[in-house]
Amino acid sequence: MSNNDLMLGDDVVDDGDFLGGGGGYVWESGVYPVVIDLAYLSKSSEGATGLNLVLKDENAKELKTTLWIKSKDSKGNKPYYEKDGKKHALQGMNMANALAGLAVPPKDGKVNVIGDLDRTEKTVAIWDYDASAELNTKVEVFMDLIDKRVDVGVIRRIENKRKQQGGQWVDTADKKDSNELAAVFDADTGLSITEYKAGATDPEFKAKWLKRWDGKTDDKYKEVAGNGSSAGAPSTAPTTTKKLFK
Repeated sequence: MSNNDLMLGDDVVDDGDFLGGGGGYVWESGVYPVVIDLAYLSKSSEGATGLNLVLKDENAKELKTTLWIKSKDSKGNKPYYEKDGKKHALQGMNMANALAGLAVPPKDGKVNVIGDLDRTEKTVAIWDYDASAELNTKVEVFMDLIDKRVDVGVIRRIENKRKQQGGQWVDTADKKDSNELAAVFDADTGLSITEYKAGATDPEFKAKWLKRWDGKTDDKYKEVAGNGSSAGAPSTAPTTTKKLFK
């Protein structure tokens, strides 16, 4: 399948390494070696494109997450946003490109981006919220990423759950405990994609990232008047329990 829709133009600024912040299993903040168990595309109800990932750590515990790599319909379905007259890749697209570049060996000497990787239609068991059951669903899978190793920087975040009220999304008193895939590092060298492309040998950014986030929770929860609070269930990507393809 054509991947031109996932390619960034030459006029999109490379923002470099970014520290970030500011199953029902929630990972503590830290860097983890993982295997990519599944990687497929989906669309949100508002038309945004997501790269859904199922990552497994060395104990086979799963991290399900979605990287939003193209904006919703109302923002033009673009892999970038514009600020001060310049185009900047969405953070989800930066993470997706880092995965492609660090997990898949270069082709013809060129470091891969997600748009370079082939997509193959496969049938996967995915949780359907309307049916309240797993349904066999045809999705576009990045086979080049399956079973590849990387190290990932994961942030644990606690924040308010939100609900629609009067046509707007507002905070509730309930808590949401979730994870953000915030950094990707080479499994063997620890280099970030920026360092890897620059030919660096010392994983300086990984050390900075660990100093900033290791063992620290990004607590954004705010008290909401007039409501009791309760601990929320982890927020995850669309659920998958197994791969139905080889």
